Formats: sequence, C-alpha cells, structure tokens
Amino acid sequence: MAEKTPSLKEGLKQNLNPMITLLNDVFEQLQLKDENFKIFEDASELDIDILWNSMLQLDPTLTKDDRNWANIKNNPISNFFNHCCHSHSYFFSIKKCGKDDCEICLPIRSSQDIFNTLDHLPDPVPANNEHYKNFSDVYHMDTSESYCPSIQAQDEKKILMAHLDTVCYTCGTTFSQNDNGFKMELEDDSLEESSRK
Repeated sequence: MAEKTPSLKEGLKQNLNPMITLLNDVFEQLQLKDENFKIFEDASELDIDILWNSMLQLDPTLTKDDRNWANIKNNPISNFFNHCCHSHSYFFSIKKCGKDDCEICLPIRSSQDIFNTLDHLPDPVPANNEHYKNFSDVYHMDTSESYCPSIQAQDEKKILMAHLDTVCYTCGTTFSQNDNGFKMELEDDSLEESSRK
C-alpha cells in the first residue's frame, strides 16, 4: 500500500519517529554486564537497494516477493545459502569458502591473511557465573545451539512431557498439552489408580 501511496510511507515514518526515539532512549538505559546497550540506525533505502542488487548478481530470477525459504529453495540462490551461510536461532552469517575457482560465491576480495581470521558467528556458550562467555572467548570455536535458552526451553518441555507419561494417577486425572500450556483432564467414571505407561 505504501508503494502505491508514497505520502503514506513518509507520513508513517514521521508519526513513528517520536516513539522510535523514546524506545531508543529506554533501550540505551539498559545494561548487560555493566555495559549499556547500543542502538543502531535501521538500513536506509540505499543500503537495501545495494543489498538487493548484490543478491540479483547471485540469482537474477529473484523477485521482491521472494521473502522466505519456500519461495527460493528451488532457485539458484539456494545453492549460495547452503554453501556460504549459517542460519541459527539468534543469528545469520555469511562467509565465502575462499576457493579461487568456486562458482557459487566467487573469489574473495580481501587479502588471504584477513580472510583467514574471519569465521562464522559462534552460538552462545555458558560461563560458570550464569552468564555467557565473551564473544572473544568463543570466536573460532565450534559451537552448537544446545545452550540457546529458547532451545533449552523446548528440551525441558519434552523432558516434562516424558516424565508426565510415567506418572501414576490415583483419581483418574491425566495431563494433556494444548496451545495454552498443560491442563488436567478428569476421566469419566474412573477413581481407580491408572497409569499411562
């Protein structure tokens, strides 16, 4: 709609600016490990156009409607994603393979010495004090997503479900899971001890 009505896009930006400024001020007050959060400007239209043109060099069949993996998984750009990219829960990183004869990512433009110091981003790794290790301590390490809080929560939920399957109930009540969490269900005409083993 904003593409059809350019004044709408500009008006929306102007109306959102006070709220964006307020949120930036609030976030700049937050700290992690005694360091204030840093706020970065969003990408400009020029930045987006430059990125888009780079992507078109990799795959001229792309359109701006190709916004998810289902749209591009059969396009030539999917080879680039599978070859050069790491997609994890908390980040997405791109690194060329560094081979001069690679037809997917093309030769590197930096010096080989600089390229050799670069690596994909590491996943969070816990430290002993309930915090995560510093980036500099885990950079260049092979890490996995196993310590990501969102993945740990999923694992804990699976463990709980497995445990609930072994619990014996004395009143005919069972636990079941729905979109809102867990609920107890009373089985009709059952007051005997039962088990879902």
